[in-house]
Amino acid sequence: MNLKYQFNFFIVLFLLFLSPVYADTSLSLECPNTSTVGSTIQCNVLVNSDIELSGIKTKLSVGSNLELIKFTTNSIWQGSGDGGNIKLYTYPNQKGKVSLGTASIKIIDDKNSNTGTISLGNTIFYRNDFTELKGNNISINVKLLSTNNELSSITLDKGSLTPSFNKNTLNYQVTLDSSNITIGAV
Repeated sequence: MNLKYQFNFFIVLFLLFLSPVYADTSLSLECPNTSTVGSTIQCNVLVNSDIELSGIKTKLSVGSNLELIKFTTNSIWQGSGDGGNIKLYTYPNQKGKVSLGTASIKIIDDKNSNTGTISLGNTIFYRNDFTELKGNNISINVKLLSTNNELSSITLDKGSLTPSFNKNTLNYQVTLDSSNITIGAV
């Protein structure tokens, strides 16, 4: 190998191994997988870091069928999460998997979607020397369960319902000249 290329190769290796790597600093959300319309869920916002952190800034956003009620900061962090704008600092610095706090989120009735999205974005981590590290954006979905258990229709491939369909009627009769019928319900 040419001496010039060998020298450049060792410089690249030196920089790779001595450059700090912060890929192991990330945020996560722990929320219920499902919830019913009208209820309020609690989502834990966590940081997991191999380096000591003195602060964190991130934006908590929710979909149109969710409403952020409040963000309650874990006692080891100072700052606020007003309106989903989470700006926290701590002393002593924190390392490992640590809770930032809990978001209370209300499930709103939305006929257009059966999932609700909760996201953390524009994240900045502050190291113990106050240098900034850009963080990950994350998004999770919560399946929204309707509290409406009424049928909207019943269909038959043969015969007809007696009485006619009504969402409040629980018993029907069908007279058939066949031993097979296909019944559909929504």
